[in-house]
This record gives sequence, structure tokens and C-alpha cells, in this order.
Amino acid sequence: MQYVNSIAARYLQILTSIALMTQHGEAVGDLSSNAVKDCISAMEEAGAQPLEIKQILREKLESELNLAGPHQTLYCQVLEEALCEVNRFLG
Repeated sequence: MQYVNSIAARYLQILTSIALMTQHGEAVGDLSSNAVKDCISAMEEAGAQPLEIKQILREKLESELNLAGPHQTLYCQVLEEALCEVNRFLG
């Protein structure tokens, strides 16, 4: 379980970097969607079940969203879209 959490933490760093790039006006295309997909794949390969993956990623993304300031609208938008992608990929 700890290994699965470390995978999620690393991908959260990637997602927050993408979100910061967006906040600074950089075009990121579908990088966040690809990062979510890759994260889910890595967690599955590590033995995590879909429900477990969904719970871990939701907790990490929601925690990061709660830390974001009100002026970080684009940043939050990327993280909210990542949450939607988690639901889309895992049902």
C-alpha cells in the first residue's frame, strides 16, 4: 500500500506542475489527462484495485485543491479536471 501511495504522490507532483504551468499561461494540452492515465496504470501494475486507486487519488487531489488559493482558478481547474479523469477512467 505504501508503494501505491508513493506512486500517487509522484504523479500528484506532476499534476501540480502541469497545473502551475497552466496558471502561468502555458499551453499543456492533454498532459494532465495522460498523467492521470499513466498514474492509474502504474498503480494497477503495483497491485492496487480500482476502488483503492480512486480513493487515494481523490483524497490527494481534493487535499491539494483545499490548499489552493482563490486566485488560482486555472490551477484548480486542472486539478478538478484530473478528478473527473479519475472517475472517467475508473468508473
